[in-house]
This record gives sequence, structure tokens and C-alpha cells, in this order.
Amino acid sequence: MGMKGISPLIASILLIAFTLAVAVVIGSWLTSISSQETSQVGGSLNETVTCSKGVIAIVDIPSNTTVIIQNAGQINLSGNFTLSCGTNITTTSSVSLGKGGMASLTSSGCQDPGNKIRVSSYVCPSVYAECTYGADCP
Repeated sequence: MGMKGISPLIASILLIAFTLAVAVVIGSWLTSISSQETSQVGGSLNETVTCSKGVIAIVDIPSNTTVIIQNAGQINLSGNFTLSCGTNITTTSSVSLGKGGMASLTSSGCQDPGNKIRVSSYVCPSVYAECTYGADCP
């Protein structure tokens, strides 16, 4: 019977070559995944650090429908803001608040006693101001 197999040396070389090929494929895949994750975390961290310098202050509530806010932070705030007066929630569009800048936001029920007034930035959700009308609002 003339059955012949490959020599143990060639079998070892083929096994090592296959293992190295699989290692290269897995290594490049892991490198790609880790670089994507690093860039996502870096962008989120940068936004968090930037937003930590933002401060919104409620300056005045001159009428039942108007709240005046001021940017009391160290960064410019622009974009959408959300104003909640009790259960009434209004989202503004395109408000630009430079450092020290003021803006007027409108909703309804802002001067109802006991209503919680909350203003928040859509771009930096951690930047907000809130007070209770008749208790600690200006």
C-alpha cells in the first residue's frame, strides 16, 4: 500500500503559518476596534470637559410666559435650550449666548406659585439652572 503523508516538518511549518495568519487577522481587527473606541471616548471626554465650564443663571421672570437667562460660564453656549415651567416644556431653536450674554425664553405658567422653573442646554445637558417660583427664583 503506497499511502504517503506529509512529513512532520512540513506539517509543523504549515501549522505555524496558519496560526500566524490568524493572529495577523485578529490583531488588525482589534487595532481597528480599539482606535474607534478611543476616538469616541476622546470626543465624549472633550465635550464633558468643555461643558463643565458652562453655567446658566435665571436672571428674571418678568411675566408668566418669559424667563430671562444669562450665560455666567466661561464658554459660549449656543443651540437649543429647553425651558420647563411646571408641566409646560418648550424647546427653543438657535439661541446664541456668548460669555455674559442674556436671552429671553418663553413658555407658559412660569409665574404660577410653586412651579419649578428649569432651563437647560441641549448641547450640554449638564448645564442647567432651576428654581421654584415663589421660593428661590429671582
